[in-house]
Amino acid sequence: MNSQVKRSTNKLKTILRRIFQTAGVIIIVAILLSGIGRVYQSAAEAKDQQQYPPPGQMVDIGGYRLHLYCTGQGSPTVVLESGLAGPALEWALVQQKLEKTTRVCSYDRAGLGWSEAGPMPRTSQEMVNELHALLGNGGIEGPYVLVGHSLGGFNVRLFAHEYPDETAGIVLVASGNEHEDDRMPAEYKKIEESNMQTDRLLIALARFGITRLAGNAGLLSSYTNLLNKFPQEIREKFIALTFYRPQYWSTAYAEMSALSESKAQMAVTGSLGDLPLVVLSGSPDVSRLPVSFPVEQIQRTFQDLQVELAGLSTQSTHIVCETCDHYIPMTDPDQVLDAINQELAKLPH
Repeated sequence: MNSQVKRSTNKLKTILRRIFQTAGVIIIVAILLSGIGRVYQSAAEAKDQQQYPPPGQMVDIGGYRLHLYCTGQGSPTVVLESGLAGPALEWALVQQKLEKTTRVCSYDRAGLGWSEAGPMPRTSQEMVNELHALLGNGGIEGPYVLVGHSLGGFNVRLFAHEYPDETAGIVLVASGNEHEDDRMPAEYKKIEESNMQTDRLLIALARFGITRLAGNAGLLSSYTNLLNKFPQEIREKFIALTFYRPQYWSTAYAEMSALSESKAQMAVTGSLGDLPLVVLSGSPDVSRLPVSFPVEQIQRTFQDLQVELAGLSTQSTHIVCETCDHYIPMTDPDQVLDAINQELAKLPH
């Protein structure tokens, strides 16, 4: 009996020893692979920075620098404000056409594109403070026509509220509305929660070069297909400076995390009075929603909220693009150009 117990004990020890040895090997391999992944990602980012230098100026706004890219001649200057986690390159197709008739500036918010990271939280108020400092320190004189896409719609409205003398007009492109959470069905909130979880995962994957490898293998098509109208050179630059970088996903997560606070900040802005306003509405992205979601209610509520945005000014025009998706600056740039030109036509000459 004692010998049987001894043999069983020895067998158990042998099994445990092998388990620990195997686990140790797995841990060592994982550490080595993660180290290799970090080195690969770091080297690739350094190569991207060398290959894609900033086309505009890097402007210090108080301890960190933002990238500002202005082209064309004319007045007033059109300032392009991107959607959530959108780099200046979001506007590349729009800016290339608009610069033929007037002065136009795009820029990278802190932590995006060529810009350095900025303070937290990434609320609309923080972004507006930074944009005002950027335009001032960059020597770009107002008043400005402010064009805001999605989250950028919050930012340009808040800018106009705080700096009315520096705002000549506003164009809202598929803009967010601060009343979305109250008016949309509960399922809509799950979309934001799901996006935040995805961003958190992509932060980790990007640090080890996995998103870069996935992109090179064509596995990020749900993101990169938005760039199908872009020339190859701009498309490659856009992808390298966004989807392949952990800082991009960290900033996306930070902006999304502060979204509720940004909406609360918008609640105090009120009417735009008689400020010239153009609202360009597309359609919410419902293609990937579960069949159980109230899609028709989401679409109807979205359009109602867009109508309410147009009602913020007594001098407004509402353009509804039935064929446009949410990402209009990238997928339908001519629609944006037309909306901006309609805005410019409202202004005194």
